[in-house]
Amino acid sequence: MTHPIWHQRVRDYVDRLERVADSIERILSKSTVSTAALDHSDVTARSGELIEAVGELETLVAERESLLLDAEAPPYGTTLLEKLHAPHRDRDNALASRAKRVSEAVAISHQRALSLFVCQFHLASYTSDVVRMLSGTDTPPTYRASSNAYGQKQPEQTGGGRLFNDAA
Repeated sequence: MTHPIWHQRVRDYVDRLERVADSIERILSKSTVSTAALDHSDVTARSGELIEAVGELETLVAERESLLLDAEAPPYGTTLLEKLHAPHRDRDNALASRAKRVSEAVAISHQRALSLFVCQFHLASYTSDVVRMLSGTDTPPTYRASSNAYGQKQPEQTGGGRLFNDAA
């Protein structure tokens, strides 16, 4: 049987997790707009907000561990969802369903954050990439090894200024 106090603590945890997930989603949306507008100062401000929100998320993950190990928690299951699905299905299913939705939202935010990071990384090196292209340098060294299968000779690349020179 799920202890009512443990159940309420899980409900409170999911409430806080949902607020943090929504906050992260809003910050990522604003960061995406700022990045597209090349608004450096706003991107920097959003980065600070994101660091703070991710810190809150880390705190919640630690709290989840204590909920899982709590003496009042159901003895079966290794995740919060498994523990919620096990005992009183009718009462816990609604909370488990909500926890699953919040978990999926966090996973989507994770993917959006990674995509935004990659975009910002490439925008940060945009100027050096243009200079590299105009100077005649081939592909940046970062991509050479990953684009080549082991044991194969790397094909000659025509990139940057060399491409423009050859075309002229």
